[in-house]
Parts: sequence; C-alpha cells; structure tokens
Amino acid sequence: MGESAMAEGPITVALEDHYTRTWTMLREAIQSFPEDTWLQCDNPRMLPARIGYHLLKGAERYAFQGTAEQYAASERTFDLDWEEAPPEQFPTKAQLLEHFRTMEEQTLAWLHAYGDEGLANDKPVFPWTGRNALAQALYHLRHLQHHMAELNSELIRRGLPRGDWK
Repeated sequence: MGESAMAEGPITVALEDHYTRTWTMLREAIQSFPEDTWLQCDNPRMLPARIGYHLLKGAERYAFQGTAEQYAASERTFDLDWEEAPPEQFPTKAQLLEHFRTMEEQTLAWLHAYGDEGLANDKPVFPWTGRNALAQALYHLRHLQHHMAELNSELIRRGLPRGDWK
C-alpha cells in the first residue's frame, strides 16, 4: 500500500460493509445451486462454476496487496482459463466457497491497509480500474455484483431460490 495509508475512516467502513454484504449474497447464490447442476448449463458462458471461478480470479487480482508485476509473478490457488476450461476442471462448490472466505478476508485487509487517505490518494495497482485505489475498490465491487447478477439470473431461469438482498 502507498505511503499515504492511514487509519480507516468512513469510506473504508462503508466499503467494508458493502463488500461484506456482497460476499454474503454471493455465497448464498452459489449455495443455491444443487451439486449435480454446478457443472451443467446449456449455455457454456453461464455455467455456474465458470462464473464463480471468474469471480474468484477477479478477487485475487483486485485485492492483491502488491504491484501488478508481483501479481503477475505470484502463484495462485487455481490457474485455469476461465473462458476455455472444461467444466470438470473448475473447483468444486466447497473449494470455491472456502476460497471465497479467504478472498473476502483479503479484500477487507486490502481496504484497511489503504484506509481512507490511501484509497483517495494512492494510484490503483491496475490502471484500467480508475484514478486511485478507491476506484479500484469500486471497480472490484461492481465486478462482483455484475457476475453475482448472472448467477442469480441463472438461478431464476432454473427455478431455484436466490439469496436475500443484503
């Protein structure tokens, strides 16, 4: 994190709250898919395991505590091409949910390491996300919500219950 990192303030607290709600809703959506349908979908792009895996990879990237170069050189728990991997190569629901808990903790630690001042003043690790670390945090939150909506749409299409709004 940058030199301007400080103690958390209202921005950090608000982001932590919304990230926590989003991670909870995401876990509920994933848990709503029966195990026997986790790796099945008539549209390969909407495969629940594929979307969940993509979310996991995004979280690993956008909450990484280091430089883009360090991220590129780092080892990751799973290393698949999320768009091309066959269904049987994706993590199980249990593996994914376990790693999501780790990613939630990493995301919150990332926010706290910046604090309000760092979020507002430090450059993002990934420049396409915006002008500062706050923009990167919001980009990541939007990414989670976008793909969570895909999971919920697939649950609706299959007649399965969705998680509650938080």
